[in-house]
Amino acid sequence: MTEHWLKLAGRRLLPIVQGGMGIGISAHRLAGTVAAHNGMGTIASIDLRHHHPDLMAQTRGTRDKARIEAANLVALDREIRSARELSGGRGLVAVNVMKAVGSHAQLVRQACESGADASSWAPACHLTCRN
Repeated sequence: MTEHWLKLAGRRLLPIVQGGMGIGISAHRLAGTVAAHNGMGTIASIDLRHHHPDLMAQTRGTRDKARIEAANLVALDREIRSARELSGGRGLVAVNVMKAVGSHAQLVRQACESGADASSWAPACHLTCRN
């Protein structure tokens, strides 16, 4: 199977890229597991606070957009760090950030600061991080 390896960001990977799927599907468990099998796992950056009861409690009932976005940045950091831990240092962990999201720049910056190997955004896939 070694003839099917792909070299990306200085690593040998299986040619498997798990796309970012919103609505809570592409979080650390899926992305970290794909990376652990030498693929590229992708975390969808949209409203990850739903995976964290403490962040949901902090934002319950609020309409304060800045407070919700801050909670989502914390959640993104946690998800990336958990995915990297789950990966065991194998594969790559990427984050999908939709360009249409108002907090796009903050999400991309957080993805890079939290240790994502790449950040891609729709509609075209542009990679922005590299540790």
